[in-house]
Amino acid sequence: MTIAECAERVGKLDLHREIQIALGANAKEVIRLNQAQLFDKGETITGSKLKGYRNRAYEEMKAQMNPAGVTDLKLTGDFYAGMYLDVEADTFEVGSTDSKESDLENRYNKNIFGLSADSIGQLIEQKIMPALVAAIEKQTGLAMT
Repeated sequence: MTIAECAERVGKLDLHREIQIALGANAKEVIRLNQAQLFDKGETITGSKLKGYRNRAYEEMKAQMNPAGVTDLKLTGDFYAGMYLDVEADTFEVGSTDSKESDLENRYNKNIFGLSADSIGQLIEQKIMPALVAAIEKQTGLAMT
């Protein structure tokens, strides 16, 4: 391949689109990371803790279900099972198809959905960058490893 051919192939790269494709391909990992923030840490995307349960008996019952002892927004599992990823042009959005979604957003705010800076870092390092490298190598013929 000539330098001109290489430059042409690189010029045709649409990294923005490749990132969208990588996010879509890793939807399950995005959801898993969001759920881990809630279940393991009881944290929102900003790292702030979810407010505690109002009912003491419910809090005690939940403590038996989650040894981390955090507000995790999980009782039956329907809210977690309904979580989805919607990749937009410039952003991605996590939500849930569960009927409790709006009630939980009203009680705990919209920051229950999405990834914290730490989770985004993990996602980029473990999933997005390898996908981008593979796409660049495929489209350009260049070896990046």
